[in-house]
Amino acid sequence: MFIDASAIAAVLLREPGYESLVDALIAANEPLRISPCVRFEATLAIANSEKRARDPATKAAAIRKAAEAVEIFVHSIRAVEIDVTAEIGGQAIEASAQFGKSVGHRAALNFGDCLAYACAHARGESLLFVGNDFPHTDIAPAVRAS
Repeated sequence: MFIDASAIAAVLLREPGYESLVDALIAANEPLRISPCVRFEATLAIANSEKRARDPATKAAAIRKAAEAVEIFVHSIRAVEIDVTAEIGGQAIEASAQFGKSVGHRAALNFGDCLAYACAHARGESLLFVGNDFPHTDIAPAVRAS
């Protein structure tokens, strides 16, 4: 199972429905994977949720604190960080051409979404995510929306 940044952020920020994501992680009968891009995107999403961080020093501290939280989370679930290879890069380009925001597709995948899609697709894995974008693609969701 490949884990998208949206799932990591939802769990760490305890967004509504995060429990189903935790259940999916616990029940997974397959390796859990992330990429450096996911780690980065999740870190920024969590840091940007800190609304009090207005000055550069406070924002920098929020990023470092979020990075530590993501690192602890990734370690606690024993996720393996995979390399973003040339093959995955090519599949991300194809994902953008098929499902991207720039082509007007209903999924409207952005840069990070296309990379997460490609990482999961390249390995034939399901994708753990939050949101209404990936259901409009052909990727297998790790958790079905209720």
